[in-house]
Amino acid sequence: MKITIIVFSPTGNTKKIAETFNRTLTLKKNNVSLIDLTRDTSYFERSNKPEYLESIIPQHDLLIAGAPVYAHHMQYHMKELLENLPLPDGKWGKLVLPFITYGGINSGIALEEAGKILTGRKRTVIGAAKFSLKHHALQNFINKDINAIESFKEIENQINALVSELESVSYNSQDKSRALVYRSRKEYLIDNFIFDEKKWHKSKYPNMYIDQQKCTQCLSCVNNCPVLHLKMQNGAITASDKNECIHCTNCITLCPAKAIIPHGDLEKMKSFMGKLLAKGLEIPAHQIY
Repeated sequence: MKITIIVFSPTGNTKKIAETFNRTLTLKKNNVSLIDLTRDTSYFERSNKPEYLESIIPQHDLLIAGAPVYAHHMQYHMKELLENLPLPDGKWGKLVLPFITYGGINSGIALEEAGKILTGRKRTVIGAAKFSLKHHALQNFINKDINAIESFKEIENQINALVSELESVSYNSQDKSRALVYRSRKEYLIDNFIFDEKKWHKSKYPNMYIDQQKCTQCLSCVNNCPVLHLKMQNGAITASDKNECIHCTNCITLCPAKAIIPHGDLEKMKSFMGKLLAKGLEIPAHQIY
């Protein structure tokens, strides 16, 4: 089977899952291609995204698409990518399997909305998966390590089992997108209308403040910004107006000079996150559909 895996992975968690899929599928003698759109200049700075996707996505029978959950949604860059996918034809098959990674708190409606987008693009959702991994952003906002995973072995075992099931998949497989409607309609409305990811990035999350006095211009932040938001311009690290910050906090974590700090109402953020954590982590942590 010809399989294409396409992934957007701001902090590396989702790519780790994609690489495990890649390795496991390859061992099963499949022809696998892995496309990582993280920091892809051609994608993020190109206006005609459908044309670009047509040029980079190879012929395949099955597409596997993965992204993290941000504010109860599949991260919006991946949603936009799915909306721009080429329609199935002789080159691109119709079978698709979406997966998400999340920090353990809530996977929201990410898989449901992915299923809706994909069926709208004439794809057949043959399954889906969600994986709970370490929550990277929270440790920089509330100084607490959330959902650290001691062993990746359980996830590897689940991916192995899912890959074994894929061996029986055929072109005429039934669509399973309805199985992804696992949140109540009340929860769906809350996720869809209150947790507006793009608006939250602009109005609710802290801004990343760069202390130019501390900055050594090592470019660690620039080289690890998944959406090309940070750039070196006129002798200083500056934020781009074109690609907005998605608050992955890579820049904070990886800055050796500690020159980047979250700037905003951090107490309000801590209070909000505390309430979410008080409800407990979502169970089960990993789920295959």
